[in-house]
Amino acid sequence: MRAILMLGTAGLALALMGCARSGGASGEGQATAPSQVSVGGSPANLPAFVKIYPGARVTHSATNARGGVLVLETSAPPEAVMDYYKQAAIEAGLKPGLDSWAISGARSGAHVVMFGGAGKRSLGATVESKGGVTEVGLVYEAAS
Repeated sequence: MRAILMLGTAGLALALMGCARSGGASGEGQATAPSQVSVGGSPANLPAFVKIYPGARVTHSATNARGGVLVLETSAPPEAVMDYYKQAAIEAGLKPGLDSWAISGARSGAHVVMFGGAGKRSLGATVESKGGVTEVGLVYEAAS
């Protein structure tokens, strides 16, 4: 399951970051701000609406000017972690959208919730428990 979480998070990161290129009017890509990838530690440019779960450890992060991805680990129960992110998103003015558990009716496996707001602010949270460790994947867009 950890491999699935990491693979899904990496795939979303690549889609979000667009390989650090943006299309111009002529259809040719133009270089944008470089991406930053790190193992351990949160990025310096983390937007205020993206919160690190209290006591969680950042295991991986990738960012660019448009947004980023964080992978966290915590010993907190997955339901408490997702409740935290739902509340933090609402306080930041983001509205819940897709909720994998609401769609499937199942309360097992990874729980994915997407949040959106005005402009280009969005947050996706994936929470899953594996062997007593709760793994959290956050994908955010913060471009203005």
